[in-house]
Order: sequence, then structure tokens, then C-alpha cells
Amino acid sequence: MATSEQRKTIIELYSAYFNRAADADGINFWENSYAIFLQEVPDSVDAEKYALIKISSQIANSTEYLNLYPSALSNVNFLDSVYQNLFNRPIDNEGKNFWFKHLEAQTMTKDTAIVNLIAASKANTSIQGVVDASFLENKTNVSLYFVDTLKSNDISLAKLAFLSITSDPATVNLTINQLNGVDIISIPPVDTVDTVDTVDTVDTVKPASSTPPVIDTKNPELIAISAKDGTYSVTDVVDITLKYNETVIVDKSFNSLPTLTLSNGKLATYVSGSGSEELIFSYQVQNGDTNSSDLDVLSINLNKATIQDSEGNNAGFALGTGIDLKTDASVVIKGVPAPTISSVTTPAIDENIGGNQVVYTVTSDDTTATYSLKPGEDSSLFTMNGNTGEVTLTSNPDFETKASYQFTVIASDTTGNTSEQAISLGIKDIDENNPVINSATVAKAIDENTAAGQVIYTVTATDESSVTYSLKAGNNSSAFTINESSGAVTLTGSPNYETKANYNFTVVATDTLNLSSEKTVSLAITDLDEDAPNIT
Repeated sequence: MATSEQRKTIIELYSAYFNRAADADGINFWENSYAIFLQEVPDSVDAEKYALIKISSQIANSTEYLNLYPSALSNVNFLDSVYQNLFNRPIDNEGKNFWFKHLEAQTMTKDTAIVNLIAASKANTSIQGVVDASFLENKTNVSLYFVDTLKSNDISLAKLAFLSITSDPATVNLTINQLNGVDIISIPPVDTVDTVDTVDTVDTVKPASSTPPVIDTKNPELIAISAKDGTYSVTDVVDITLKYNETVIVDKSFNSLPTLTLSNGKLATYVSGSGSEELIFSYQVQNGDTNSSDLDVLSINLNKATIQDSEGNNAGFALGTGIDLKTDASVVIKGVPAPTISSVTTPAIDENIGGNQVVYTVTSDDTTATYSLKPGEDSSLFTMNGNTGEVTLTSNPDFETKASYQFTVIASDTTGNTSEQAISLGIKDIDENNPVINSATVAKAIDENTAAGQVIYTVTATDESSVTYSLKAGNNSSAFTINESSGAVTLTGSPNYETKANYNFTVVATDTLNLSSEKTVSLAITDLDEDAPNIT
């Protein structure tokens, strides 16, 4: 368990963070934690401070803390709240300069600063220091009574317990009496603020003036954006300056820096200027930056940081009326423009053309450019000639397997400047089916001795493309001709049953992809009576 003095240091954290009396269960929990933390560094001379900072850190992650101190709260506002909680007065300039400097430079975290601030206040022997120490001691004594005698966990009552506390020890007994039965709300708090009049040369403590303090509520105004005149080449750094009408402070508590979005789509990053009227952002000229308009400022990105004045007012990011939100310097940029890719982005090829075929050629306005494929998508299915820009599909395209391919081509100039273009290669679905012959395998029989050159059969077929017809060599095909468009088959001679009683021929249907089907057809010749009557 913690000693009585160690318990007091834990209770003081409640005053600093929450401006309320500690609750019994909370103190019991932290006393046990304190003992555990001491064992983590048993041989350290700073073990007690280590344990207290550990408790302070965990309190700073509690729900009560997060509700009171939102993440956007500036370091200045945080410190001012702590001073009000501990000493019932605003932070003075000396304290602001010291503690704010450490928080701003991140040489001290807020939870560590709280522990150090309490210790420093108790060691301060100045007139104001004695007043502050008395104020904190009185709050601590009320908390001890609340925890040890009342054993209370009533947070609402704990928040009211400090209403009458000043640096006067008599206010401790007053508060204890109130906690023992008198309605705290009905007793007005002591109408004084314990501050030292720093103007008076006599070391006396005086009550604060009844005149309310003047609080600056105006937001710092952005009055100019500029860059130093000059000529900048690739890799040169351009400093862009944002000038405000008052001193502004950049809070980087989340280890993130504000940035500027420029008209070239790139970012300038904050580098210095906190605590002055001018903030400096840097940008390194890159290939493709060709003129000063590339450095026009479009917007400011805080990235969880804050830009505020000393009163916690957020800085404005819009320039005043009549001032253009652009760099006002004569800035010459000598970045080389990237190659412009001019070839089509949605080519298409037929399926089944075979593997290792050139399916696309990338072109650009830079005759010295070289080309490559960007890894990812379907790039592994292609090869590329870096000099000609020819892209080869290594496998045979098949619409039914893959209807399109996605890849990105990159054009690079001799300075290393690059541009890229996404390509979508479409695969055309081609008819892969043979024609289907629908006509019969037996032609209608014809009489012998009929005229030569008559159409004796018409072949018909269906296909996804157009079809032409022909006769296959062999059988009796030489006795016929065929109309390749209509499919009409003509017997060239006059049929004679006694000479040839039937014919066989084969018709062929061929589509535009040279896919074909065939069918053998038979034609019968009908025998007619050719003998004269025999009179008997």
C-alpha cells in the first residue's frame, strides 16, 4: 500500500485533472497500482515518480479524462484548465512559456507535465507559489476527508466539494461542515481568486478584480501566401510561407504535420514557424512541374494537428477579400513534363488468334521514351518490348475463358520522369461452330429424259455468320453444278434411267471462319415407259 504522503500525490492528480475530490474506490485502486508500479523499478531512486507518472498516464486514458479533454484541445488550453483546477487562476506567462515549450517540442508528455507541475508548485517559495501550494493543500485535505471519513464514491458530490475552497485553511473546515449535512449549493463560494498582483511592488496577496478578464475570441487571419522569387529545378526545395495577422502555434501532439495541397495534386509539408506570424511549408520540385501555377495553394490539411493562437482560437485558412489564394512570387519551375501516352486505351482483338501475338502498341509524344508494364492486374500474362512499346499476349485468347484483360503501361523519359495509362484489352467472341446443313439427304426423284440444266436440289444451312456452298469432289459431283450463294444444285445433262438410275453427290457448307460441314445426297431417276405399243 502507498504511504500517506504517496496517497496525497495520487489525490493531487484528481485535483489537477478533474477539479474534484477523489472517490474512495478510485484511491483504493490507485494505491494498489502504485505499489505494483514501485516493484517494476525497485532499485531506482526515482521509483516514486515513476509510479506516479504511470498512474497519471492511465488516468489520462480514462473516459472521464477523454470527455473533459478532447483530442483537438490545444496545449495552451490544456495547461490553462490544469492551472484553474489546481490554483483557481489562469496560467501566467512564465508558466505558459515553460510548460507550453516542453509540450510543443514533445520533450514532455501531458501526463508527465502534470506530475512535474504539481511538484514544482509545492517547491515554489515565491508569494504566488505559497498561495498556490496552500490552495492545493486545502483541496487535498478535503479529498482525504471525502475518502477516509465519508468513504464516498458519489462523483456528483465530489465535483461540488471544492466550490468553497481557497488558499485559506478555514475553507477546509467550512467544506467539511457542508459535506456533513449542509447543502453545499446553498452556500455561495468564497468570492475571491487567489492571485498575486504582479504589478504591486509590495509582496501582498490581493483578491482578483471583479472585472471579468478580456478574452481574445478572434481567429487568427491568413493575410498572405508567398514563395521566394527564383528559378527552381527538379529536386530544389521551394519554401511556401503562410503569413497570419498574429502569432500562431502549431500543435503536433499526434506526431503529424499539417500539409498544403497544391494545384499539381502534390503536398507541401510544414517545417517551421510555430510561435511566430509566419508558417513555413516546403515542397521539392519534381519532374512534371512546369510552371509557377503548379504551386498554387488549394487547401490546408491539419492531419490531426492544430494551428491556433495563444488563446486557443483556430487559425483561419481563407485569405481576406481581394487576395487570391495563390503564391504571389515570381517563381520559375524547370521541371520536365512527363511523356503523354497517345495510344488508345480500349483495344480489342479476336479470340483464337494464337499465342505470342502482338495485341497492343503503346505510343507517346516523346520519341526517346521507353516503355514497361506496371506489375499487377493481368500484366503477368503479357511481355513488352521496351523500345517499340509492343505488348504481346503470351497465350491464345479465348472469349469463353477470359473476355478482357487489364494492364497498365508506363512511359519513361531519359530524366526518369514517368506517366502511365490503364489499358483494357477486349476479346471478341468469334463463331466457333460449324454450319449445320438442314436440307435432306435424299433429293426429290426426277423423271428420266427431262431437260438438261434443271435444279434438282437446294442445300440450306444455318450458322452465326454467312455461309457459302460447294460440291465435294468425288461420287457423281462432276454431273452437277452448284450456286455458292443460294445452294441450288443443277444436273447438267438430261437424265436417262437406262444409263444411270441414281446419282450421289456431297454438298459442303462453309462459314466465314472457314469452318465447314458436308452432307451426301442421293438423287433417284424415275424409269419411264419408252417402248411403243405392240399390236398383236
